[in-house]
Amino acid sequence: MGFIEQARASKRKCSNLPGTSAQKVPKPENVKLGIGWQHYSYNTAGYHQVRSSRNKQIPSHDIVLTIDKDYDGTVKVLQDIFFKNGRNFKGRLSEMESRIGNSAGREISRDGFTAKKYFETCQTQKKRIYLLTKTKAQHITSLDFSITSDSDESLPDLGSQFSENLLSSTLPAISTVTCSTPSASQFTAHLTSPSFPAASTPITQTSSTSNILVHAGTPTVTIQIPNTARKCIICTDREIDAVIQPCFHSLCLVCGLQIEEHGKKCPICRGQIESVRSIYYC
Repeated sequence: MGFIEQARASKRKCSNLPGTSAQKVPKPENVKLGIGWQHYSYNTAGYHQVRSSRNKQIPSHDIVLTIDKDYDGTVKVLQDIFFKNGRNFKGRLSEMESRIGNSAGREISRDGFTAKKYFETCQTQKKRIYLLTKTKAQHITSLDFSITSDSDESLPDLGSQFSENLLSSTLPAISTVTCSTPSASQFTAHLTSPSFPAASTPITQTSSTSNILVHAGTPTVTIQIPNTARKCIICTDREIDAVIQPCFHSLCLVCGLQIEEHGKKCPICRGQIESVRSIYYC
């Protein structure tokens, strides 16, 4: 009996040692997920992953979310990563519809969504979550760069409607042209109607130009363009707010960044593009 009592006492002593009692394992409060971005193409009617290129680096790091992070909170985290300052080369975030999806481009339901639930139901070996963006219908341009080619043949045809847009948008009103003029006799020979007033009659002209500032890493450049030529010649919809360097042809920032991102040449002169710079009207 003495031996049995000693064994029981030894067992009780061991169970009272630190670290030997049964302890509850704390449940994780966060989940780690890889991230990606897919953008909708109206040409193929599907989402396509946006990948890094020689000109653009797409974030691909892991993020840590609290297990109770809801749908809208997760969307906001992804938007802040891929659309810094509310815009990127695909356009402004305000022009996009944003959702959450998986690697197959399928949208994830927002009903009952939590980061923990998505993590547990994700069936891929690497747990990833994707931001799905889709340009709103009213902001669709005439060009879709989702499918690209390095060939010049994919650039707009300068001999078609594109050239008409170029001419109509770049030729200023006659009152804005500054150039040397022929003598009065030479000029009159070409007039058909109406006749100009006598030289002594003062002529008042209203300026139809706007000044734009180009910040190109050099002393600020000021350029005048007609107010009638402030529509982008590529999409013919957005206002001109960017220039291509070094040729300084103007277009909207969205089209300019998309052309630059895919390594294409200037659609107007076919020159190499070093950078696309924003311009501001003053």
